[in-house]
Amino acid sequence: MIRIISIEYVFIIQNFYNIYLWESNLPKYLFPQVYQFPKIIHLCQICYLPSQRAIVFPNQQILFTITTGSINEMLQIQPNPDEAPFSIENLIDLYLKLDLPKISQNFQTFLLEKTQVPTDNPPYSATIFYERTRQIVTMLSCILGYTTDEHVDEPILGFLSIFFPGNPPATVFNFAQLLVDKIHDQLIKLLDKRVFKYSLVLFHRFLYFQSKRFTVNIQNLDTKANPRSVIFWTSLIRKYSTNFNYKDFIDSFVHLVVNMLSSRNQLKVSDEIKKVLQLSKHSKTRHWSLYQNYTKVRVYGRQLTPYKLLKYLLMRIFALEYIRHIINSDDVNFLLAKKKTQFKIKN
Repeated sequence: MIRIISIEYVFIIQNFYNIYLWESNLPKYLFPQVYQFPKIIHLCQICYLPSQRAIVFPNQQILFTITTGSINEMLQIQPNPDEAPFSIENLIDLYLKLDLPKISQNFQTFLLEKTQVPTDNPPYSATIFYERTRQIVTMLSCILGYTTDEHVDEPILGFLSIFFPGNPPATVFNFAQLLVDKIHDQLIKLLDKRVFKYSLVLFHRFLYFQSKRFTVNIQNLDTKANPRSVIFWTSLIRKYSTNFNYKDFIDSFVHLVVNMLSSRNQLKVSDEIKKVLQLSKHSKTRHWSLYQNYTKVRVYGRQLTPYKLLKYLLMRIFALEYIRHIINSDDVNFLLAKKKTQFKIKN
């Protein structure tokens, strides 16, 4: 699992280490975690034109392209002609070129004090590194598409080697190109691999390039009327938003995006859901849909007929049904025999 990291914390990292983390470009490509919604990704795969690297409307008009320029545009990043290609292979190559003095300096900078320097080959547990180092590991793991940030492997050690306290990074990488290549590769292989790790990038692209279609308040300018990075426009799609919940995400984002990618308008509540919930006389299916997969609570010693409980039901209802059986079991087996009961109610 990838941990949460905020932009504010990146400043602490830079100040603590006296390293030029922002100059390495890494924090500039830090996207907040978003809700997952696989249907949007599958529709994007259907509407993806690999030759143009573009997501298109059903009428074939371009919704947005997936290029380094367009990613830098939505993040308000000025391209640097001196950026080096960024890939796992290039990071491993950096690691393999490290000599003993440089390895020693790396560990001195990023390893916890009084921690024994590892003598075996990586990967190493992230717990032996400073918490601030682990935040860098988290950022890098997100961009590389790792599923966890619990380990520090050769590519991550190679990246850390570009830093020397008090000096600009030895290498500045082109992170946008990696994101473009990864998204392209995973979209064209989605049906076979069934893996897509860059929902956070695609969702922000919908916000940026189709912002006029969304009804939420979007703040795309800062206090000085300068364009802001798209990640600061709204917290609607953020997984840990304090202003919006999952229902807001579905109503104000998912429904609109699904309609953009579909040939006809999609209902928020499908016919199938209506049938299950029995929301109208037309869709009523009597009891079979509700009780097709029911549950019964059984307590030893009780003499009650258990209720059929729906498969998807509030835990409170299950708890009340359990208490009902326990009380009946007490009445039958304990109270009549003047013995201590199982269920007690405290004032």
